[in-house]
Amino acid sequence: MAWRRALVMPVVCPIDRYSTMLRGDVNHIDVYDEVRHAIRYRQVLSRSFRLYEFERRLRTGSFAQLDRGFEGHDIVFLHPFEMVRALSASSVLPAITTIDITRLGMFRESRQLEKYLGDLWYKGGIIVSSCIAEAVVDNLAVKYKRVGLHEYTYCYGRMRRIIRRMDVKTLISNTSLEAFTKDRSSEDVVELIYEFLVTTPTHWPCMVLGLVVDRARNWVITLNPSTLDLIEPSGVEELRILVYGGRRIPVIVVEKLILIRKLSIDKPSRRLGELLSLKVIKTHLPYRVFPDEV
Repeated sequence: MAWRRALVMPVVCPIDRYSTMLRGDVNHIDVYDEVRHAIRYRQVLSRSFRLYEFERRLRTGSFAQLDRGFEGHDIVFLHPFEMVRALSASSVLPAITTIDITRLGMFRESRQLEKYLGDLWYKGGIIVSSCIAEAVVDNLAVKYKRVGLHEYTYCYGRMRRIIRRMDVKTLISNTSLEAFTKDRSSEDVVELIYEFLVTTPTHWPCMVLGLVVDRARNWVITLNPSTLDLIEPSGVEELRILVYGGRRIPVIVVEKLILIRKLSIDKPSRRLGELLSLKVIKTHLPYRVFPDEV
């Protein structure tokens, strides 16, 4: 029976061709909303026309970083129940409430939890935890799926036992410092973070760019466009690297996440997600060709 050690993180995402293709590049930051829209549209279409095969093919799961690959896969998808149990994770809907999803009794069956977590992902909610964990995962297998003309594969497994848990303090002590960002201008912080993410790709599912540590709340969460929108450049303190299984994982340490959605009138206080998107657009605009250069 195949087994590996894996680093379990507080994350939930759909398991389909969008998430199993390697899209952990900050330059694809605009893809996140497109993926979310495409999956939501496909679900609505499935229900409207009773095309259950499409809905059946969509699964919501968590994933872990393998310390050694398995048949070419560096990550393994786990059932959300396992992630919730291992990390005592909670969910946050910004500006609304914090919900304790560790009370598994509120869900009578696993499909109910999957649906709740899927809806949370669509709405831009986040999964938070006080730690990450290293675990033994087994029953590893590679699944092949086909959606229309597209075929994709993913690796799934089951969590057997927890080897160790790393709280925020332990996590930070196991990382190497790349840069201090406190007291820098917003432009400098955005430039540093952009270069940091470009040079440290995660090879994780769609737009999961790394980890964020909320120092004030002792939270660990995954870095994606939803969480980028909860970070102000002035609140970023450090950029760090966590190495696991030969992979370098970006870790952004912030003073505190801003759990209030940005209003359109709050233009002076731009969040990191918006500023990084502008940085990507400016960096990849096609060069203008002047008549004398033709």
